[in-house]
Amino acid sequence: GVSQKEELMALISRNARELASSLDHIVWLIDPKKESVDDLIARIDSTATGLLQSKVVCKNEIHKKIAGKNLPPMFRRNVFLLVKEALNNAAKYAHAQRVDVHITCSERELTIEIQDDGVGFDSNSEPSGNGLINMKRRACDLNASLVIKSAPDKGTRIELHAKLP
Repeated sequence: GVSQKEELMALISRNARELASSLDHIVWLIDPKKESVDDLIARIDSTATGLLQSKVVCKNEIHKKIAGKNLPPMFRRNVFLLVKEALNNAAKYAHAQRVDVHITCSERELTIEIQDDGVGFDSNSEPSGNGLINMKRRACDLNASLVIKSAPDKGTRIELHAKLP
């Protein structure tokens, strides 16, 4: 069997990777050179791929005029962390074979749709953890619309509609 020492080393290694990833996200969030719509979308795509590997399909449609537009730090932070939470949930709990991330950005609105074919949950019941609660709070902070649709064995669909600042 696996010794306690090996289990402890695996735990330390996993925690170190998670800490490095968190620090990387923090540095990105405060980097003044990474403020554009394109930067945010590239970060979401790389996070999705990092969490879900080959299970994720990212599709982006960005209005040319808006791609280089700078976004305020709190807007970027709330959008990114909300989406990261949704992707984490898909990676940890959904047991999905496929996760679609579709981002569209017009001159006025950013829309992010995340759909998985996983086990789903009863979206009418009270959330058991902080993840969904945090997502709803971030949407509220963004003054955005957040729709979470899910049912057991039907997968989950999350839609965020945020007006660009």
